[in-house]
Amino acid sequence: EFRKWAARCDELAAKDNLPAISKNLFVTEKLDGLSVSIVYEQGRFKDAITRGDGLVGERISANARRMKGVPAKLKAPASVSVRGEIILELSDLKKAFPGAANPRNQAAGTSKRFDGQGCEHLTVLFYDLEGEELPDEVRKFARLVELGLLTPNSEVTDLEGAISLHRQYAEQTRAKLDYEIDGLVVRANDLHAQHMLGEKANRPRAAVAYKFASQAKVTRVLEIFWETGASGRVSPVAGVEPVEMAGATVH
Repeated sequence: EFRKWAARCDELAAKDNLPAISKNLFVTEKLDGLSVSIVYEQGRFKDAITRGDGLVGERISANARRMKGVPAKLKAPASVSVRGEIILELSDLKKAFPGAANPRNQAAGTSKRFDGQGCEHLTVLFYDLEGEELPDEVRKFARLVELGLLTPNSEVTDLEGAISLHRQYAEQTRAKLDYEIDGLVVRANDLHAQHMLGEKANRPRAAVAYKFASQAKVTRVLEIFWETGASGRVSPVAGVEPVEMAGATVH
């Protein structure tokens, strides 16, 4: 599927006399958190809004001010909107929320608290910027860093390099991170090419989520019991030896 996506992008790029997308790809970690957009005016923090349902988000400005990675003032007087992901690093999860099992759910709930309690333990990593004209993703990430913002790990490569990087993350790198990711985001590095390829089903055609395989673990069935639903239907349910998976205990 990933190769088909790249081939289709290359085909569309050729029609617009653009270089092959698959030879210049920008790969970042797909952070497993809560999306947020933060507005800065003349370098000063103004507002923070979550993605919500894609149309209407929640204003969490007071909470965002307390999060790590969100400066009150940028290193340059830029008027921009920057998008990032609110995450809870695993080390902070153990230290500040010892009873929580899932960092994503804990981050989402904490970021929306009316009293802002616990938001100082959350971190925002940024991956997008609007308000300035830049040639490619590499320069965009460099600009984010110049402004004093934190970004996820990234790399420029080609199609085969992206596949190799995905394998490396799945087998080694992912387990070494202090935060959770559920895949990689691969997109055309050239921003003009991204614009020319447009959208499909309200999503950028020149970007794709290259996810990891779903987690699976082997356990042992201990019993079978019968459960009656609201409609009166009786279904068999298996009780298994408890096993930790995706931040939850399955039993």
